[in-house]
Parts: sequence; C-alpha cells; structure tokens
Amino acid sequence: MVTEANKRVFRRFYEEAWNTGDLGIIDELLDTNFVNHELVDVVGSHREIYKQALTETREAFPDWETTIDDLRACLVKGPGQLLPHLISNPHHRGQTAFDISCGRRP
Repeated sequence: MVTEANKRVFRRFYEEAWNTGDLGIIDELLDTNFVNHELVDVVGSHREIYKQALTETREAFPDWETTIDDLRACLVKGPGQLLPHLISNPHHRGQTAFDISCGRRP
C-alpha cells in the first residue's frame, strides 16, 4: 500500500538529489545494495554509479529541475509501487559522455 510517507520519501529524493545535487541524500535513502535495473552487466556499487551519473547530468544540465506533477499508486506493479509523472526541462550547457553542449533544451 502506498502511504503518504512513501510519497514524501519519493519527493524528497527528487527535490534534494536531482534539484539541488545533494549526493548525501542518495547515501541516506538508497541502500548500499541498491540495484539500478537499467544497468546490465555493470560491476560495482550501483549507488555510487547513480551518484556519478547524477553529478555528470547536473554538470551538463546545471539548471536541471524536476517537478513532480502527479504521484499515485501503481496497481499494475503491485502494492507499494508509485507511478510518478515527472517533468524536467533543463538547458544543455555542459559536456556529457555522449556529446557536446548545444545550449538547447533536450
């Protein structure tokens, strides 16, 4: 069951980690055994890799801000799962691992 406490933690994660770049919140909220299922065959701490990716993303998009437009229970994935509607619209100002800065929104 999704509780208001679950929603507060989710909001806090995005507001503090993504919107301000506070890496300490990642250590606080993500377990040391956190697994990012988007990473395949990656050796090492997924939590540390996530922090590195967040840092690189915020360097490339320094005005990054994510707005949580809606947050509700996701009945398809099972109890306790959240279905967020997130909006991010940063300007591309720095270099990423894939390309160079263009000054435009992605």
